[in-house]
Amino acid sequence: MAALSTNRGNVVPVLQSRVYADDAVIPGVAALTPDPSVRVAASASSSTQAGMIRLEWAAPSRAASPAARRWIVQARYGESWRTMAFAPTRTRADIPASARDGTLTAVAVRRVDALRRLSAPALITGGALRGVKQPP
Repeated sequence: MAALSTNRGNVVPVLQSRVYADDAVIPGVAALTPDPSVRVAASASSSTQAGMIRLEWAAPSRAASPAARRWIVQARYGESWRTMAFAPTRTRADIPASARDGTLTAVAVRRVDALRRLSAPALITGGALRGVKQPP
C-alpha cells in the first residue's frame, strides 16, 4: 500500500494504463444480497453515431431503493462479454453495434448502490436489438 500512496517506482501510471485500464466493480459485501425487486428499466434505439446503438436506462424511484453509485452495462458480442461502468448521473450511452468478437446480441444494465449491491439486470436481447438499425 505504501508503494501506491507514494507512487514508488512510478507504479501508479503502470497500473492505470496496463493492469487496471478499465473500470471495475469492487466485490460486494457477502452478507448483503442484491434485491431482485429493484429493477432498472432499459431500452435500445438507433444512435446518431454510425455503428453505434443508443442505450437508455432509468433508475427506480429513490423511495423504492438507494441511489445509484455506478451503472454497469454488460454487452455481449458473439460469445464474449464487455463490461462498462458509468457515473451515477448517466442515463444513456452509445455503445458499438459490433466488435471484433461479433455483433451485439445482448445487453444487461445494472445499478450498483453505496453498499456495492448489484440490482437485478435489465436485459435487452434478440428482437429488441434486431429492431435497431445495424451498420452496413
